[in-house]
Amino acid sequence: MASDPIFHIAFPVNDLDEARAFYTGLLGCTERPEKVFDGLATLNFFGAQLVMVEAPDEVQAPPPGDRPVPTKHFGVIMEWDDWHAMAEKLKAADVEFVWGPNVTKHEAIGEVGSLFINDPSGNSLEFKSYRDRSKIL
Repeated sequence: MASDPIFHIAFPVNDLDEARAFYTGLLGCTERPEKVFDGLATLNFFGAQLVMVEAPDEVQAPPPGDRPVPTKHFGVIMEWDDWHAMAEKLKAADVEFVWGPNVTKHEAIGEVGSLFINDPSGNSLEFKSYRDRSKIL
């Protein structure tokens, strides 16, 4: 087993060009230049491989509910200062937050920063940070 596995996720988007602009333009991800096939883009999402497939008929909007955070989501755990910088960047871009940005203190793990946003297709993303990174897992 590899000592440094890389997480991979693939998901549908409504419009690949719109999704590309969001992930590369706003979030700063980089796209792998070679194409596997039309309608697909592979990104470096903060060290994980993210594959977006243009498949509007498969996009599922988050269901309405009374949960404070989206049940179905994926995200990244960032360094403390990087998380704060991302929160400020998203605020400056007038991104609508689903939840947060908040820093909460948990008795067992200390301070945790978290925020949720949706991409243009409604996929929910979490940006999270632990002041004490030894408490992540």
